[in-house]
Amino acid sequence: MCFISGNRSIIALAALIIAAGGAEARQESLEPIDAYTSAWPPYVQAHADAPGPITDIVRTVFDDMGYEVRVRRFSFAYVYDKVERGQARAAFPFFETEDRIGEVLFSDPLFEVTSRIYYSKRAHPDRPPRLTGDEVFGNVSRYRFGGEIDSVLAEAEAEERVISFDTEAEALAALIDNRIGLLPMTDRVAREVLEREFAAQRALIAPMEGFDPPQPLKVVFPLGEEALRDAFNASLARLRERALIPVGDRRTETLEACSTVAVIVASDDLPLVTATKPGAEEETYALPQGSKVAVCEWSASLRARADDDRFFAIMNDTSRILVLDGPQAGRVLNVKNIHLAIAE
Repeated sequence: MCFISGNRSIIALAALIIAAGGAEARQESLEPIDAYTSAWPPYVQAHADAPGPITDIVRTVFDDMGYEVRVRRFSFAYVYDKVERGQARAAFPFFETEDRIGEVLFSDPLFEVTSRIYYSKRAHPDRPPRLTGDEVFGNVSRYRFGGEIDSVLAEAEAEERVISFDTEAEALAALIDNRIGLLPMTDRVAREVLEREFAAQRALIAPMEGFDPPQPLKVVFPLGEEALRDAFNASLARLRERALIPVGDRRTETLEACSTVAVIVASDDLPLVTATKPGAEEETYALPQGSKVAVCEWSASLRARADDDRFFAIMNDTSRILVLDGPQAGRVLNVKNIHLAIAE
């Protein structure tokens, strides 16, 4: 009995050693692969401790394929060039555009995002500017978005009306300062940079409507890497079928649209008007007489049927505004209806 038991113990121990050795061998056999990208928050973050949802997808797929992934961050123009010249095996995320077809291979879609053309409400308070004419476009690192936005950009480039910037923050600063008039950008990226870098001016920037539906982002591979691309697509499909990776951006909100232009009207004996911050009525701000504003939401009482005995109350109800000029430019505030007059 003891002899048999001892044999079983030896066999069990040997099995554990073999299993451990096999696992170690599999771990050591993982082939490293460099996946190139650039910081593009919130989708691709600059730091590894919070990589972003698209980086997570790419890392998960390559890991599922048996690769040890090393994410390397440079500019998008540089990483695309490395893939096009065959000096990098993969880069992400990119839109598949007509001018890129034939230069690189594209994976199946990773994620869908919405891109728009943004303008400054300080420069154009009444309506968005025209896409044709003298308006100067900004663009970041020669980005391409696909669809109608690329057609508009190509026309502006042919007329030398495009200024290139290295980062989204630089481009948005130029838009806020009216050094450019139009800026194509992906919605969540614009929101992220505005909230982080330009919180006080965030509401001055608005998107034009009527452009392309959401566009897919993809991984690019060099020509000749069809086997790697196909294996990536197969792993991506398997993980997506099992709901192990996200299928798209579920946050669909865009920057607040404030349309009707009005001016602040003060009383004769007090040339300043008091406005308050929505959700924090204890925060008050002074608006000088004649300040230009855009109305984001009229008070419910002003939109409803007005009875004679409600006029005084309606005048003292508040509407939400975006201040376009003066010391509070860029703030979204509540102001009493009595202080608003439609601009001529």
